[in-house]
Amino acid sequence: MAKCNRRSFILQSASLLSAPGILTAPLAHAVSGGIPPELAAPVGSANDGMAGLMPKLRVRASNRHLLEDENGKPFFVAGVCPQNMIGWLTQEQMDTYFADRKARLFNCAWVVINAFSIGDYFPTTNPVDAHGNQMLLNGTSWSPDNLNPAYVASVDAMVMSAAKHGIYLFLDPFNAGYSSEHEGAFIPEKHSSEEMRQWGEFWGNRYRNYTHVNFVFGNDRLVAPQVDDIASGIMKYMPDRLMTIDWNAGPPDWNSDQTGPRRFYDLGHRWVNLNAWYQYHAPQWATWSHYNLSDPVMPTCIWETFYEHCSYASPKPSPANSLLMRQQVWATVLGGGSGFGILGCPDCFDNPMTWLGKTPGIEQAQNCTEFFNDRRWSELDPDWSHAFLTSQKGTPEKDDFTYVSAALTRDCNLGVCYYPGEIGSQTNALYGTTWGFPLVLDMSKMASGMGRSLARWYDPTNGAYQTIGKIANSGLHTFITPLVNSRGDFDWVLVLEKA
Repeated sequence: MAKCNRRSFILQSASLLSAPGILTAPLAHAVSGGIPPELAAPVGSANDGMAGLMPKLRVRASNRHLLEDENGKPFFVAGVCPQNMIGWLTQEQMDTYFADRKARLFNCAWVVINAFSIGDYFPTTNPVDAHGNQMLLNGTSWSPDNLNPAYVASVDAMVMSAAKHGIYLFLDPFNAGYSSEHEGAFIPEKHSSEEMRQWGEFWGNRYRNYTHVNFVFGNDRLVAPQVDDIASGIMKYMPDRLMTIDWNAGPPDWNSDQTGPRRFYDLGHRWVNLNAWYQYHAPQWATWSHYNLSDPVMPTCIWETFYEHCSYASPKPSPANSLLMRQQVWATVLGGGSGFGILGCPDCFDNPMTWLGKTPGIEQAQNCTEFFNDRRWSELDPDWSHAFLTSQKGTPEKDDFTYVSAALTRDCNLGVCYYPGEIGSQTNALYGTTWGFPLVLDMSKMASGMGRSLARWYDPTNGAYQTIGKIANSGLHTFITPLVNSRGDFDWVLVLEKA
Protein backbone atom coordinates (compact mmCIF):
# COMPACT_ATOMS: atom_id res chain seq x y z
CA MET A 1 0.00 0.00 0.00
CA ALA A 2 2.82 2.41 0.75
CA LYS A 3 3.33 2.75 -3.00
CA CYS A 4 0.20 4.88 -3.10
CA ASN A 5 1.76 7.23 -0.57
CA ARG A 6 4.74 7.91 -2.82
CA ARG A 7 2.65 9.02 -5.75
CA SER A 8 0.70 12.19 -6.33
CA PHE A 9 -2.86 11.16 -5.61
CA ILE A 10 -5.55 13.57 -4.49
CA LEU A 11 -7.87 12.02 -1.91
CA GLN A 12 -11.53 12.77 -2.18
CA SER A 13 -11.92 13.04 1.55
CA ALA A 14 -9.63 13.73 4.48
CA SER A 15 -12.22 14.23 7.20
CA LEU A 16 -13.32 11.77 9.85
CA LEU A 17 -16.88 10.50 9.76
CA SER A 18 -18.78 10.47 13.03
CA ALA A 19 -21.74 8.30 13.92
CA PRO A 20 -24.48 9.69 16.16
CA GLY A 21 -24.64 8.00 19.53
CA ILE A 22 -21.09 6.65 19.43
CA LEU A 23 -19.20 7.95 22.43
CA THR A 24 -15.48 8.56 22.42
CA ALA A 25 -13.85 6.35 25.03
CA PRO A 26 -11.45 8.16 27.38
CA LEU A 27 -7.78 7.29 27.41
CA ALA A 28 -7.26 4.43 29.84
CA HIS A 29 -4.87 4.88 32.70
CA ALA A 30 -1.86 2.66 33.19
CA VAL A 31 -2.40 -0.37 35.38
CA SER A 32 0.54 -1.25 37.53
CA GLY A 33 1.83 -4.79 37.67
CA GLY A 34 1.80 -5.65 33.97
CA ILE A 35 -1.01 -6.04 31.43
CA PRO A 36 -4.36 -4.58 32.55
CA PRO A 37 -6.71 -7.38 33.69
CA GLU A 38 -9.23 -6.58 30.97
CA LEU A 39 -6.56 -7.20 28.33
CA ALA A 40 -4.85 -10.26 29.76
CA ALA A 41 -7.54 -12.82 28.92
CA PRO A 42 -8.68 -13.84 25.42
CA VAL A 43 -11.88 -12.31 24.16
CA GLY A 44 -14.68 -14.55 22.93
CA SER A 45 -16.21 -17.54 24.67
CA ALA A 46 -18.88 -20.16 24.21
CA ASN A 47 -21.41 -17.47 25.13
CA ASP A 48 -20.13 -15.09 22.47
CA GLY A 49 -22.04 -15.62 19.25
CA MET A 50 -19.12 -14.25 17.22
CA ALA A 51 -16.45 -16.64 18.58
CA GLY A 52 -16.11 -19.82 16.53
CA LEU A 53 -18.84 -18.63 14.21
CA MET A 54 -16.93 -19.34 10.99
CA PRO A 55 -14.90 -22.42 10.03
CA LYS A 56 -11.13 -21.94 10.02
CA LEU A 57 -9.32 -21.73 6.71
CA ARG A 58 -6.45 -24.00 5.69
CA VAL A 59 -4.52 -25.28 2.68
CA ARG A 60 -6.69 -27.67 0.66
CA ALA A 61 -5.61 -31.25 1.20
CA SER A 62 -6.43 -32.47 -2.31
CA ASN A 63 -5.01 -29.45 -4.17
CA ARG A 64 -2.42 -27.31 -2.39
CA HIS A 65 -2.92 -24.51 -4.91
CA LEU A 66 -6.20 -23.74 -3.16
CA LEU A 67 -7.64 -22.97 0.26
CA GLU A 68 -10.52 -24.74 1.94
CA ASP A 69 -12.40 -24.37 5.18
CA GLU A 70 -12.04 -26.90 7.96
CA ASN A 71 -15.11 -28.74 6.62
CA GLY A 72 -13.28 -29.39 3.35
CA LYS A 73 -15.22 -26.84 1.27
CA PRO A 74 -13.01 -24.98 -1.28
CA PHE A 75 -12.61 -21.33 -0.34
CA PHE A 76 -12.86 -18.65 -3.01
CA VAL A 77 -10.94 -15.62 -1.74
CA ALA A 78 -12.85 -12.44 -2.63
CA GLY A 79 -11.31 -9.69 -0.56
CA VAL A 80 -10.91 -5.96 -0.02
CA CYS A 81 -8.33 -3.97 1.94
CA PRO A 82 -9.76 -1.20 4.13
CA GLN A 83 -6.43 -1.31 5.94
CA ASN A 84 -6.79 1.89 7.93
CA MET A 85 -10.33 1.15 9.09
CA ILE A 86 -9.46 1.48 12.76
CA GLY A 87 -8.21 5.01 12.22
CA TRP A 88 -11.40 6.13 10.51
CA LEU A 89 -14.46 4.17 11.58
CA THR A 90 -16.56 3.73 14.67
CA GLN A 91 -18.11 0.31 15.37
CA GLU A 92 -21.38 1.39 13.78
CA GLN A 93 -19.55 2.48 10.65
CA MET A 94 -17.55 -0.77 10.60
CA ASP A 95 -20.86 -2.65 10.60
CA THR A 96 -22.09 -0.53 7.68
CA TYR A 97 -18.91 -1.11 5.71
CA PHE A 98 -18.75 -4.87 6.25
CA ALA A 99 -22.48 -5.25 5.51
CA ASP A 100 -21.96 -3.51 2.16
CA ARG A 101 -18.98 -5.70 1.27
CA LYS A 102 -20.80 -8.89 2.29
CA ALA A 103 -23.78 -7.90 0.13
CA ARG A 104 -21.32 -7.62 -2.79
CA LEU A 105 -20.07 -11.17 -2.04
CA PHE A 106 -16.72 -10.20 -0.54
CA ASN A 107 -15.59 -12.55 2.21
CA CYS A 108 -12.13 -11.29 3.31
CA ALA A 109 -10.57 -8.04 4.44
CA TRP A 110 -7.00 -6.91 5.10
CA VAL A 111 -6.84 -4.53 8.07
CA VAL A 112 -3.95 -3.19 10.15
CA ILE A 113 -3.59 -3.00 13.92
CA ASN A 114 -1.04 -0.18 14.03
CA ALA A 115 -2.87 2.24 11.80
CA PHE A 116 -1.54 4.82 9.36
CA SER A 117 -1.33 8.46 10.30
CA ILE A 118 -4.28 10.47 9.04
CA GLY A 119 -3.16 13.01 6.45
CA ASP A 120 0.21 11.76 5.25
CA TYR A 121 -0.59 8.05 5.56
CA PHE A 122 2.46 6.26 6.88
CA PRO A 123 2.56 3.38 9.39
CA THR A 124 3.00 4.79 12.87
CA THR A 125 4.40 3.55 16.17
CA ASN A 126 1.57 5.08 18.17
CA PRO A 127 -1.49 5.49 15.94
CA VAL A 128 -4.86 6.91 16.92
CA ASP A 129 -8.26 5.26 16.45
CA ALA A 130 -11.43 6.94 15.17
CA HIS A 131 -12.32 8.02 18.72
CA GLY A 132 -9.01 9.77 19.29
CA ASN A 133 -7.51 7.02 21.46
CA GLN A 134 -3.79 6.46 21.07
CA MET A 135 -2.58 2.87 20.82
CA LEU A 136 0.04 3.29 23.55
CA LEU A 137 -0.23 4.66 27.06
CA ASN A 138 3.28 6.07 27.19
CA GLY A 139 6.30 6.42 24.92
CA THR A 140 6.93 4.04 22.02
CA SER A 141 7.20 0.58 23.60
CA TRP A 142 4.97 -2.10 22.12
CA SER A 143 5.08 -4.15 25.30
CA PRO A 144 1.48 -5.29 25.93
CA ASP A 145 1.43 -3.59 29.35
CA ASN A 146 1.78 -0.29 27.47
CA LEU A 147 -1.32 -0.87 25.33
CA ASN A 148 -4.26 1.47 25.74
CA PRO A 149 -7.37 -0.65 26.54
CA ALA A 150 -9.55 1.87 24.67
CA TYR A 151 -7.56 1.34 21.45
CA VAL A 152 -7.64 -2.43 21.93
CA ALA A 153 -11.43 -2.16 22.26
CA SER A 154 -11.50 -0.61 18.78
CA VAL A 155 -9.54 -3.55 17.39
CA ASP A 156 -11.97 -5.88 19.19
CA ALA A 157 -14.89 -4.06 17.58
CA MET A 158 -13.34 -4.55 14.14
CA VAL A 159 -12.79 -8.27 14.76
CA MET A 160 -16.34 -8.78 16.02
CA SER A 161 -17.96 -6.71 13.29
CA ALA A 162 -16.19 -8.75 10.61
CA ALA A 163 -17.36 -12.01 12.20
CA LYS A 164 -20.93 -10.73 12.44
CA HIS A 165 -20.95 -10.17 8.68
CA GLY A 166 -19.14 -13.36 7.70
CA ILE A 167 -15.89 -11.62 6.73
CA TYR A 168 -12.56 -13.37 7.31
CA LEU A 169 -9.92 -10.96 8.60
CA PHE A 170 -6.24 -10.81 7.80
CA LEU A 171 -4.92 -8.72 10.68
CA ASP A 172 -1.61 -6.95 10.18
CA PRO A 173 0.22 -6.53 13.51
CA PHE A 174 3.40 -5.41 11.70
CA ASN A 175 2.34 -2.54 9.46
CA ALA A 176 5.78 -1.32 8.36
CA GLY A 177 6.50 0.83 5.32
CA TYR A 178 9.62 2.43 3.89
CA SER A 179 8.67 5.82 5.31
CA SER A 180 10.86 5.73 8.41
CA GLU A 181 11.97 9.33 7.80
CA HIS A 182 8.60 10.55 9.07
CA GLU A 183 8.35 11.57 12.71
CA GLY A 184 6.51 8.88 14.62
CA ALA A 185 6.97 6.20 11.93
CA PHE A 186 7.03 2.57 13.02
CA ILE A 187 10.67 1.46 12.81
CA PRO A 188 10.85 -2.26 13.65
CA GLU A 189 14.60 -2.19 14.33
CA LYS A 190 13.94 -0.07 17.42
CA HIS A 191 11.89 -2.84 19.05
CA SER A 192 13.55 -5.81 20.73
CA SER A 193 12.86 -9.43 19.88
CA GLU A 194 11.36 -10.00 23.30
CA GLU A 195 9.04 -7.01 22.92
CA MET A 196 7.93 -8.26 19.50
CA ARG A 197 7.36 -11.80 20.79
CA GLN A 198 5.17 -10.47 23.59
CA TRP A 199 3.31 -8.31 21.06
CA GLY A 200 2.56 -11.40 18.98
CA GLU A 201 1.54 -13.44 22.02
CA PHE A 202 -0.86 -10.72 23.11
CA TRP A 203 -2.81 -10.70 19.84
CA GLY A 204 -2.62 -14.47 19.41
CA ASN A 205 -3.99 -15.03 22.88
CA ARG A 206 -6.63 -12.34 22.52
CA TYR A 207 -8.19 -13.68 19.33
CA ARG A 208 -7.53 -17.41 19.60
CA ASN A 209 -11.26 -18.07 20.02
CA TYR A 210 -12.12 -16.24 16.79
CA THR A 211 -11.87 -18.69 13.93
CA HIS A 212 -12.14 -16.04 11.22
CA VAL A 213 -8.87 -14.31 12.19
CA ASN A 214 -5.72 -14.85 10.09
CA PHE A 215 -2.59 -12.72 9.70
CA VAL A 216 -0.53 -10.74 7.20
CA PHE A 217 2.79 -9.03 7.98
CA GLY A 218 4.35 -5.94 6.46
CA ASN A 219 3.13 -3.25 4.18
CA ASP A 220 5.96 -3.20 1.65
CA ARG A 221 8.66 -3.70 4.31
CA LEU A 222 9.68 -6.67 6.47
CA VAL A 223 12.40 -6.69 9.11
CA ALA A 224 13.79 -9.84 10.70
CA PRO A 225 14.00 -11.12 13.35
CA GLN A 226 11.22 -8.83 14.59
CA VAL A 227 8.61 -10.16 12.15
CA ASP A 228 9.55 -13.76 13.03
CA ASP A 229 9.23 -12.96 16.73
CA ILE A 230 5.71 -11.63 16.25
CA ALA A 231 4.74 -14.65 14.14
CA SER A 232 6.17 -16.98 16.79
CA GLY A 233 4.22 -15.21 19.51
CA ILE A 234 0.96 -15.49 17.59
CA MET A 235 1.53 -19.16 16.79
CA LYS A 236 1.88 -19.98 20.47
CA TYR A 237 -1.90 -19.58 20.67
CA MET A 238 -2.97 -19.78 17.03
CA PRO A 239 -0.74 -22.37 15.32
CA ASP A 240 -3.30 -23.26 12.65
CA ARG A 241 -4.05 -19.91 10.98
CA LEU A 242 -3.15 -18.60 7.56
CA MET A 243 -0.11 -16.32 7.45
CA THR A 244 1.19 -14.33 4.50
CA ILE A 245 3.23 -11.18 3.84
CA ASP A 246 3.16 -7.96 1.84
CA TRP A 247 6.78 -7.32 0.88
CA ASN A 248 8.85 -5.74 -1.89
CA ALA A 249 12.42 -4.58 -2.32
CA GLY A 250 11.68 -0.92 -1.58
CA PRO A 251 13.26 2.21 -3.03
CA PRO A 252 14.53 3.22 -5.45
CA ASP A 253 12.82 0.85 -7.90
CA TRP A 254 10.23 -0.85 -5.64
CA ASN A 255 10.86 -4.16 -7.38
CA SER A 256 8.82 -7.16 -6.26
CA ASP A 257 10.03 -9.71 -8.84
CA GLN A 258 12.15 -11.59 -6.31
CA THR A 259 9.99 -11.04 -3.26
CA GLY A 260 6.73 -12.65 -2.21
CA PRO A 261 5.55 -15.11 0.43
CA ARG A 262 7.03 -18.26 -1.12
CA ARG A 263 10.43 -16.63 -1.52
CA PHE A 264 10.27 -15.34 2.05
CA TYR A 265 9.49 -18.90 3.11
CA ASP A 266 12.56 -20.08 1.19
CA LEU A 267 14.69 -17.61 3.17
CA GLY A 268 13.84 -19.55 6.32
CA HIS A 269 10.59 -17.96 7.48
CA ARG A 270 8.69 -21.24 7.59
CA TRP A 271 5.55 -19.87 9.18
CA VAL A 272 4.39 -18.53 5.79
CA ASN A 273 1.66 -20.76 4.30
CA LEU A 274 -0.21 -18.56 1.80
CA ASN A 275 1.59 -17.39 -1.36
CA ALA A 276 -0.55 -14.32 -1.99
CA TRP A 277 1.30 -12.27 -4.56
CA TYR A 278 2.39 -8.63 -4.65
CA GLN A 279 3.07 -7.57 -8.24
CA TYR A 280 2.53 -4.47 -10.35
CA HIS A 281 2.69 -6.40 -13.62
CA ALA A 282 0.24 -8.32 -15.79
CA PRO A 283 -1.93 -10.56 -13.59
CA GLN A 284 -1.56 -13.38 -16.13
CA TRP A 285 2.21 -13.41 -15.57
CA ALA A 286 1.95 -12.88 -11.80
CA THR A 287 -0.43 -15.80 -11.36
CA TRP A 288 1.54 -18.06 -13.69
CA SER A 289 4.86 -17.35 -11.97
CA HIS A 290 3.52 -17.95 -8.46
CA TYR A 291 1.30 -20.90 -9.39
CA ASN A 292 4.32 -22.77 -10.72
CA LEU A 293 6.43 -22.40 -7.58
CA SER A 294 6.76 -25.77 -5.87
CA ASP A 295 8.34 -27.59 -2.92
CA PRO A 296 6.12 -26.73 -1.26
CA VAL A 297 3.14 -25.74 -3.38
CA MET A 298 1.12 -23.02 -1.66
CA PRO A 299 -2.27 -21.50 -2.40
CA THR A 300 -1.99 -18.33 -4.46
CA CYS A 301 -4.09 -15.26 -5.20
CA ILE A 302 -3.71 -11.47 -5.37
CA TRP A 303 -2.51 -9.66 -2.28
CA GLU A 304 -1.41 -6.34 -3.70
CA THR A 305 -1.53 -5.12 -7.27
CA PHE A 306 -3.01 -2.17 -9.19
CA TYR A 307 -5.44 -0.25 -6.96
CA GLU A 308 -8.52 1.21 -8.61
CA HIS A 309 -8.41 5.03 -8.85
CA CYS A 310 -4.77 5.13 -7.73
CA SER A 311 -2.26 6.88 -9.98
CA TYR A 312 0.65 4.47 -10.05
CA ALA A 313 -0.49 2.03 -12.68
CA SER A 314 2.31 2.38 -15.27
CA PRO A 315 2.39 0.82 -17.84
CA LYS A 316 -1.40 0.60 -17.51
CA PRO A 317 -4.00 3.40 -17.48
CA SER A 318 -3.33 5.83 -14.67
CA PRO A 319 -5.30 5.90 -12.48
CA ALA A 320 -6.18 2.20 -12.69
CA ASN A 321 -9.60 1.71 -14.25
CA SER A 322 -12.39 -0.88 -14.01
CA LEU A 323 -11.11 -2.85 -17.02
CA LEU A 324 -7.80 -3.45 -15.28
CA MET A 325 -9.63 -4.57 -12.13
CA ARG A 326 -11.62 -7.11 -14.16
CA GLN A 327 -8.48 -8.35 -15.87
CA GLN A 328 -6.96 -8.99 -12.45
CA VAL A 329 -9.83 -11.03 -11.03
CA TRP A 330 -10.58 -13.20 -14.07
CA ALA A 331 -6.94 -13.92 -14.97
CA THR A 332 -6.12 -14.87 -11.38
CA VAL A 333 -8.96 -17.37 -10.99
CA LEU A 334 -8.39 -18.98 -14.40
CA GLY A 335 -4.66 -19.07 -13.66
CA GLY A 336 -5.26 -21.36 -10.69
CA GLY A 337 -5.84 -18.87 -7.88
CA SER A 338 -7.96 -19.73 -4.87
CA GLY A 339 -10.41 -17.07 -5.91
CA PHE A 340 -9.00 -13.73 -7.00
CA GLY A 341 -7.72 -12.49 -3.64
CA ILE A 342 -7.51 -8.93 -2.30
CA LEU A 343 -8.54 -5.89 -4.36
CA GLY A 344 -7.51 -2.34 -3.56
CA CYS A 345 -8.64 1.24 -3.94
CA PRO A 346 -7.97 4.42 -1.94
CA ASP A 347 -9.99 3.03 0.99
CA CYS A 348 -6.80 1.21 1.96
CA PHE A 349 -5.67 4.43 3.67
CA ASP A 350 -8.50 6.90 3.14
CA ASN A 351 -11.90 6.79 4.87
CA PRO A 352 -13.52 3.54 3.63
CA MET A 353 -17.02 4.99 3.89
CA THR A 354 -16.30 7.65 1.27
CA TRP A 355 -15.49 4.99 -1.33
CA LEU A 356 -18.51 2.72 -1.03
CA GLY A 357 -20.20 2.61 -4.44
CA LYS A 358 -17.44 4.63 -6.12
CA THR A 359 -15.23 1.78 -7.38
CA PRO A 360 -16.97 0.13 -10.36
CA GLY A 361 -14.11 -2.28 -11.00
CA ILE A 362 -14.21 -3.61 -7.46
CA GLU A 363 -17.99 -3.76 -7.51
CA GLN A 364 -17.90 -5.71 -10.80
CA ALA A 365 -15.79 -8.36 -9.08
CA GLN A 366 -19.11 -9.54 -7.67
CA ASN A 367 -19.95 -10.84 -11.16
CA CYS A 368 -16.80 -12.94 -11.12
CA THR A 369 -17.61 -14.35 -7.69
CA GLU A 370 -21.19 -15.16 -8.68
CA PHE A 371 -20.05 -16.78 -11.91
CA PHE A 372 -17.65 -19.17 -10.18
CA ASN A 373 -19.80 -19.78 -7.11
CA ASP A 374 -22.38 -21.30 -9.46
CA ARG A 375 -19.77 -23.67 -10.92
CA ARG A 376 -17.12 -26.18 -9.85
CA TRP A 377 -14.38 -23.58 -9.94
CA SER A 378 -12.06 -25.57 -7.66
CA GLU A 379 -11.81 -28.32 -10.30
CA LEU A 380 -10.55 -25.98 -13.03
CA ASP A 381 -6.97 -26.52 -14.17
CA PRO A 382 -5.18 -23.68 -15.98
CA ASP A 383 -4.57 -24.36 -19.67
CA TRP A 384 -0.89 -23.37 -19.60
CA SER A 385 -0.07 -25.88 -22.36
CA HIS A 386 -2.75 -24.45 -24.71
CA ALA A 387 -4.16 -27.89 -25.42
CA PHE A 388 -7.65 -26.37 -25.08
CA LEU A 389 -7.22 -22.75 -26.24
CA THR A 390 -4.96 -23.41 -29.20
CA SER A 391 -4.89 -19.81 -30.47
CA GLN A 392 -2.94 -18.70 -27.39
CA LYS A 393 0.79 -19.42 -27.56
CA GLY A 394 3.68 -19.40 -25.12
CA THR A 395 3.75 -18.34 -21.48
CA PRO A 396 2.63 -14.97 -20.14
CA GLU A 397 5.16 -12.15 -20.33
CA LYS A 398 5.64 -9.84 -17.36
CA ASP A 399 3.76 -6.90 -18.85
CA ASP A 400 1.66 -8.64 -21.48
CA PHE A 401 -1.94 -7.82 -20.63
CA THR A 402 -3.18 -9.31 -23.93
CA TYR A 403 -2.68 -12.94 -22.83
CA VAL A 404 -5.96 -14.88 -22.95
CA SER A 405 -6.53 -17.02 -19.85
CA ALA A 406 -8.25 -20.39 -20.10
CA ALA A 407 -9.04 -23.32 -17.84
CA LEU A 408 -10.81 -26.67 -18.07
CA THR A 409 -12.26 -28.88 -15.33
CA ARG A 410 -10.69 -32.26 -14.81
CA ASP A 411 -13.79 -34.06 -16.05
CA CYS A 412 -13.72 -31.74 -19.10
CA ASN A 413 -17.35 -30.73 -18.67
CA LEU A 414 -16.62 -27.03 -18.09
CA GLY A 415 -14.27 -24.77 -20.03
CA VAL A 416 -13.78 -21.02 -19.44
CA CYS A 417 -11.72 -18.43 -21.34
CA TYR A 418 -11.25 -14.76 -20.53
CA TYR A 419 -10.35 -12.38 -23.35
CA PRO A 420 -8.94 -9.29 -21.59
CA GLY A 421 -10.01 -6.83 -24.26
CA GLU A 422 -6.50 -5.59 -24.90
CA ILE A 423 -5.35 -4.60 -28.38
CA GLY A 424 -1.63 -5.39 -28.46
CA SER A 425 -1.13 -4.81 -32.19
CA GLN A 426 -2.65 -3.04 -35.17
CA THR A 427 -3.99 -6.33 -36.52
CA ASN A 428 -5.61 -7.19 -33.21
CA ALA A 429 -7.08 -3.70 -33.05
CA LEU A 430 -8.83 -4.28 -36.39
CA TYR A 431 -10.17 -7.65 -35.26
CA GLY A 432 -11.16 -6.57 -31.77
CA THR A 433 -12.88 -3.29 -32.58
CA THR A 434 -14.40 -4.09 -35.98
CA TRP A 435 -15.19 -7.80 -36.14
CA GLY A 436 -14.41 -9.15 -32.69
CA PHE A 437 -11.40 -11.20 -31.62
CA PRO A 438 -11.00 -14.87 -32.62
CA LEU A 439 -10.48 -17.56 -29.98
CA VAL A 440 -9.70 -21.01 -31.38
CA LEU A 441 -10.59 -23.95 -29.13
CA ASP A 442 -10.00 -27.67 -29.54
CA MET A 443 -13.54 -28.84 -28.82
CA SER A 444 -12.42 -32.48 -28.61
CA LYS A 445 -11.11 -31.59 -25.14
CA MET A 446 -14.66 -30.98 -23.95
CA ALA A 447 -16.49 -34.00 -22.50
CA SER A 448 -13.83 -36.36 -23.89
CA GLY A 449 -14.94 -35.48 -27.41
CA MET A 450 -18.47 -36.81 -26.88
CA GLY A 451 -21.73 -34.98 -27.60
CA ARG A 452 -22.08 -31.22 -27.61
CA SER A 453 -21.34 -28.23 -25.36
CA LEU A 454 -23.46 -25.19 -24.73
CA ALA A 455 -21.38 -22.14 -25.64
CA ARG A 456 -22.16 -18.68 -24.29
CA TRP A 457 -20.54 -15.28 -23.94
CA TYR A 458 -20.61 -13.76 -20.49
CA ASP A 459 -20.35 -10.01 -20.00
CA PRO A 460 -18.09 -9.53 -16.95
CA THR A 461 -19.36 -5.98 -16.45
CA ASN A 462 -23.03 -6.82 -15.82
CA GLY A 463 -23.32 -10.61 -15.59
CA ALA A 464 -25.43 -10.99 -18.75
CA TYR A 465 -25.15 -13.98 -21.12
CA GLN A 466 -25.30 -14.17 -24.90
CA THR A 467 -26.00 -17.68 -26.16
CA ILE A 468 -23.90 -18.91 -29.06
CA GLY A 469 -25.43 -22.36 -29.35
CA LYS A 470 -24.59 -26.04 -28.93
CA ILE A 471 -21.25 -26.88 -30.50
CA ALA A 472 -20.06 -30.38 -31.39
CA ASN A 473 -17.22 -31.60 -29.16
CA SER A 474 -14.87 -32.34 -32.00
CA GLY A 475 -12.21 -30.53 -34.00
CA LEU A 476 -11.17 -26.89 -33.83
CA HIS A 477 -13.80 -24.19 -33.52
CA THR A 478 -13.28 -20.44 -33.81
CA PHE A 479 -15.34 -18.20 -31.53
CA ILE A 480 -15.45 -14.47 -32.32
CA THR A 481 -15.91 -12.17 -29.36
CA PRO A 482 -18.84 -9.74 -29.46
CA LEU A 483 -17.92 -6.09 -29.75
CA VAL A 484 -18.24 -3.78 -26.75
CA ASN A 485 -19.64 -4.96 -23.44
CA SER A 486 -22.01 -2.91 -21.28
CA ARG A 487 -19.14 -0.65 -20.13
CA GLY A 488 -17.91 0.04 -23.65
CA ASP A 489 -14.85 -2.20 -23.22
CA PHE A 490 -13.86 -5.30 -25.19
CA ASP A 491 -13.26 -7.95 -22.51
CA TRP A 492 -15.48 -11.04 -22.57
CA VAL A 493 -15.75 -14.45 -20.93
CA LEU A 494 -16.37 -17.53 -23.08
CA VAL A 495 -18.04 -20.36 -21.15
CA LEU A 496 -18.57 -23.88 -22.49
CA GLU A 497 -20.56 -26.45 -20.53
CA LYS A 498 -21.46 -30.01 -21.41
CA ALA A 499 -24.93 -29.95 -22.93
